[in-house]
Order: sequence, then structure tokens, then C-alpha cells
Amino acid sequence: MNNLYICNKKRWKEKTALVCTVMPTRKKGAALEIAFTQQLTSVVHKLRSGNAFEKGSYRFWNNKKVKESCLIEKLKEQCSENCKGLDLNVLIDSSTFNLNSKNNRLKDNEGLGLVFKDRRAKSFGFLLHPCLVYSHLPRKVIGISDVSFITRDPQRKYSKGREWESRSEPIENKETNCWLRACQSSKSCLKEAQKVTFIMDRGGDITEIYDRVKDERHDVLARSNHNRKILTEEGKKAKLYEYINQSEPIGEITLVLNDGKRVNRSVKLTVRRVKCIFLWSKLRRVDYKKNVGGVPVTVIQVKEESQIGGEEPICWTLVSTKELIDLEQVKDEVKRYESRWLIEEYFKLLKRMAMTWKIAS
Repeated sequence: MNNLYICNKKRWKEKTALVCTVMPTRKKGAALEIAFTQQLTSVVHKLRSGNAFEKGSYRFWNNKKVKESCLIEKLKEQCSENCKGLDLNVLIDSSTFNLNSKNNRLKDNEGLGLVFKDRRAKSFGFLLHPCLVYSHLPRKVIGISDVSFITRDPQRKYSKGREWESRSEPIENKETNCWLRACQSSKSCLKEAQKVTFIMDRGGDITEIYDRVKDERHDVLARSNHNRKILTEEGKKAKLYEYINQSEPIGEITLVLNDGKRVNRSVKLTVRRVKCIFLWSKLRRVDYKKNVGGVPVTVIQVKEESQIGGEEPICWTLVSTKELIDLEQVKDEVKRYESRWLIEEYFKLLKRMAMTWKIAS
């Protein structure tokens, strides 16, 4: 059994950042890994191991040879070893780490950037963009296939807390390229897997991802965020949401809600499915297209027809690059998307406390 340990790294002289540590080879690193794991804390002075151990720990974190990139590569190596022959779901998302409350302890903002900006104040920190790998059957966490840190330039323009992006720029020059880059990096890490499905929320609803990531072993499943122009099966142009709302239901699916945001209950959802082609926007610059005439996808809508307790009814519009023929395949795809909530729980644990995951080697 290998111990995958994730903690908050504090560089007192340089910066506060998040780092992933996997079985350090140095004696001091190994001692830290054991101490953090046994006492389940991410704070060095709470280890109760004496002043000498505490000073040695700070020296280890401040050592220039201890780099995030090396530790991330070790994470990816371990994940690659654990993925052989499995059907995998790769859960991708971003989370903001706001470090404004630590301003009195940070000597400079090296490695940090703007995470939120309004008329009153600026918030500095970083965005963590990991890929959490989860096997579909048997259901278990495999590891981390990629991690990236996003920092924003305070001088750039931002809209709704996100970097302002011109349509004349290709995706390679945009912040949203982190979604495509994460998929491409995870492909090389999970090359021994039998099948890989990249699962993303609305931030990953990008036409270039559906176009470039799809191949014989890799597929994409994301929640729709745009009412795109599409080409229907009948060869007519239409808008996505209007087209799927007019389609006939193909069945029902039952889900159990226990995400903490809604009342825990079992709900019946009406299922609709259409096949269409996502047309390329003429207003956006795209330097490379695998499918020049448009990207073929399957769109699923699961909708709660009745309203309970004043809550807004559930309505998911999911985009999949798979050819889903019958209701059972559609249900399996919805179940895959339901597992995306694991990465939200991952972020909660990551921000609140240190974690130890035991992963079968």
C-alpha cells in the first residue's frame, strides 16, 4: 500500500503555496510524511514533535531543491502505475485558494496572483487545477494524473473574477487552455488504462476539447454552459437547448441527492437524448480543427419535472463524445457525471485538513 499525502506547504521566506508530497526519499522528507500522516494535520507546529523537528521541517520546505514540479511528477508516476487495465473517470475542476488572511505572514507575493477583483479590494492567492482519477468499476480513487497552478496578472482585464479573453485569441493563449492542457497531460500519464473519460463541469464546455481529446480510448463528458448553434440529425441548423427541449423523452432515471446543497431525497428525472454536430463559431479564432465541418456529440438532458419544497428543479444538460445508443448507456453516462461530486469533496478536505489516501498499488 502506498500513502498519498497532500498538505499545505509554508515557505516562510518566499511564499505560501499548496504542494503534493508522495513518499519523499530524503530522511527528513520521510519523517515529515510519517508525522503528517499519523497526526492528520497540515500545520508543522501542531505535530508535537519538538522544536528541533519543527526547525528541520521548515528548512526542508525552504530548500530550493524541494520543488513542486518534482513532487507533482512523482504523483503522476504513482497514478500511472495504478491505472493499468482500468476503465477510468478523470474528474477535472478548479478551486481558488485565497491567501489575503495570511498577508501579515507573507513577506512578498511571489508565486501568487489575483483570484478575485472588485471595486473595493483585490484578493491574492492561486487557483489549483487538479485531475482526480477515479475508476468506474470497481469504484475507487486511483490518484492524481495532473496538477497545475494558475496565477493571474493584476494588470490584466478580468470579467466576473476570470481573465478577460478576446475571441481573436486562440485557446492556447487563454486561461481556459488549462482544461485542454489537463486532458492532454493526463493522456500520457494514463496510457496503460483501458478506457478514459474526462469529466468536467461547465468550465470545461469548450468545443476545442470535444474536438481534440476524443479518440479510440478517450472521451469527454461535460455539463453544457452554452446554447450553441448546432446541426441536427435532420441536417437543419438550430439552437441546442431549444432542440433538446423539443425532443421526446426516452425514459427515466432515479438519483439520490446527498450533496449537502439540497434536501436529501430520491428524485426521478426525465431523460432526453439527441445526436447533433457542434458548429464552429465564426467569431472565434481556432488555429487547429480535427473535425473541420463540426464536432459530432451526443447531448443528454436529465430534468426533474416537479418542484419539491421550493427548491429549483434539477436540470442537467450533458455533452458526451460517446455514441450512446440506448437508455442503459445514457444512464451509465449520467452515473459517471454524478461521480464528479468527488472532486468537490476533495477540495473541501484539501482546504480544511491534511489527508491520507491509501491507494492499492
